Amino acid sequence: MSAAALSAVPVLASPAQAASSWGPIYNYGAGTCLDDPGGSHTTGTQMDSWGCNGGSNQKWREYSSKLVDNQFTYYSFQNEASGLCLDLQGSSNKDGTPVIQYPCNTSDSAQFWLLGGVSTNYSPPWEDFLNLAGYLQSMVITSDSKTYGAKIESWFISKSPDPDTTHWWDPSGGL
Repeated sequence: MSAAALSAVPVLASPAQAASSWGPIYNYGAGTCLDDPGGSHTTGTQMDSWGCNGGSNQKWREYSSKLVDNQFTYYSFQNEASGLCLDLQGSSNKDGTPVIQYPCNTSDSAQFWLLGGVSTNYSPPWEDFLNLAGYLQSMVITSDSKTYGAKIESWFISKSPDPDTTHWWDPSGGL
């Protein structure tokens, strides 16, 4: 993806550093954490949103990073329970594409996420997770749900179900 294509994204600011130790990825709008349902070790399991409980199925860490166009740093995230990485299924750029777990692979662009700053007026600063393979696809909770077990999917950043809530994440694990 070229720098010119990314310059059209209004939320890009100075993205926060991804956490390098195990910790939760907290969702602003739902007040929940990114969750590997049931601590599944199955490749292709769709991630969900669940009440934060400190379990290893809700702990993530930066697995790898990649510099794109000498200016954008994308991160991959590994789950502590499964050892698998966060992935955009099929590298799709279609709205509603499931966010799944898949064996970590540093050459798979579907596993890399740009952390776009939403606003520095919030503490901690909330981030959009924009996928490298799915052009400007942002990780969101399905139907903007605040219900435990709601699935995680991607939407084009300007068409997120609710542009103010469930696509804002805190990758530093702060609650």
